[in-house]
Amino acid sequence: MPPRLPTGPLEDTPLRVIFMGSPDWALPSLQTLHDGPEEVVAVYSQPDKRAGRGRKWTPPPVAAWAAEQGLPVHQPPVLRRLDELQRFEALRPDLAVVVAYGKILGPRFLATPRFGCVNVHFSLLPAYRGAAPVQWAIIRGESMTGVTTMQMDEGLDSGPILLQQSEPIHPDDTCQDVGQRLATAGADLLRSTLDLLRAGMLRATEQDEALASEAPTLCKGDGAIDWSLPAEELQRLIRGTCPWPGAFTFRDGRRLKILDSVVDARDVVEDVAPGEVVRTDKNGVYVACGRGVLLLRELQPEGKRAMDGPSFVNGFRVATGEKWITEP
Repeated sequence: MPPRLPTGPLEDTPLRVIFMGSPDWALPSLQTLHDGPEEVVAVYSQPDKRAGRGRKWTPPPVAAWAAEQGLPVHQPPVLRRLDELQRFEALRPDLAVVVAYGKILGPRFLATPRFGCVNVHFSLLPAYRGAAPVQWAIIRGESMTGVTTMQMDEGLDSGPILLQQSEPIHPDDTCQDVGQRLATAGADLLRSTLDLLRAGMLRATEQDEALASEAPTLCKGDGAIDWSLPAEELQRLIRGTCPWPGAFTFRDGRRLKILDSVVDARDVVEDVAPGEVVRTDKNGVYVACGRGVLLLRELQPEGKRAMDGPSFVNGFRVATGEKWITEP
């Protein structure tokens, strides 16, 4: 069971908070804590990784920003060790705030803070539990998503709900677009959650397991374009996997990323196979799908920079009738 929430106002002293997060979407929540009355006693983030063309060791955005502010930063490769638990306990936290940290907290970590661990999750739980809720919401054609603050338990995003806020998904939104809006909304919701906690007015509601759905981690292969699918479905895949892992097809045996597309509203050309280029013009490349035609407006050839559709057509001599495939 999670630690109990206070039922009355807390004493007027800063809450000792451990923040746990890694990507840029977690930054607004950390910044909210840093600017508020809480005392951020430590920031946990993923270890540095090699990135960029030079393959330099690079810290996650949360770790980099926290270090710039002079906050204590800890990046353990493995969290579930006795010495790591002892380090965590020694911080005497009142609360831990977790936003896209990327590691699982064991039962003793969850039980250590006086008021437990609060997670900022980018979906309207119990929908889209898991590591990629924004991506899957777009891929599956949702028109609405949101952000939830939740009191963590040992399950996967299954703890009691604290607060929620809805956010629409627009027809041209990419994963990055929605994620950035939810990151800002999540920071605001976190502030409201902590204000209610301090006032002794925060209440938790159990999730309805019958409404739960999953949003598992995406892998590179999830971006593969199957041209036999409807154009609307492929356009959602392209939006939902942008910027990572990225939607892709193969042309002349080389991987070709598709970064931006729109469903062509004109009549479908008959007697063409899925994956066949049906025409090109000043807008880009038109490719036949299992149902409908997809206009590709931004593409990135393997080993090259991204370019708009007309530049790709001219630079790579795209011809009507050529066939693009899912696998080389």
